[in-house]
Amino acid sequence: MRSVKYKRHEFHQKYPSSKNEELHRFLLDIPYLMYYGVVPSREAINEVLRTGGGDGGMSPGASWEPFELTEDDYWEVVERWDQMDIAKEREDDHFRYNPKNFVQDFEIMNISKHLAYLKRSREKYESHYLA
Repeated sequence: MRSVKYKRHEFHQKYPSSKNEELHRFLLDIPYLMYYGVVPSREAINEVLRTGGGDGGMSPGASWEPFELTEDDYWEVVERWDQMDIAKEREDDHFRYNPKNFVQDFEIMNISKHLAYLKRSREKYESHYLA
């Protein structure tokens, strides 16, 4: 799996830290890319990746050279997420977002717009996730 070089921005840090992570871990370091472990569609992820991210302002952020996932990249990421030992990953500092589990909901995985994905994920999974 390919790696991505990017900057991790923290609210109280003057300078961002440079990171180089495998693609599936990099995606989990992008604030607000994913809700409740529900896997977004490739189109929703690419909408975010094309922006190049940002410093987050008063929140954490991540910035990178804009790019897109290919279909093969996407399914490799989904497979890696499915195989992750989430408990072990929590011990490391590879990324910010560490869900309880990953959910492949094909209704939501067909939503192409990132904001629509976030809205539907919250509507459908927030009560399950917080329980």
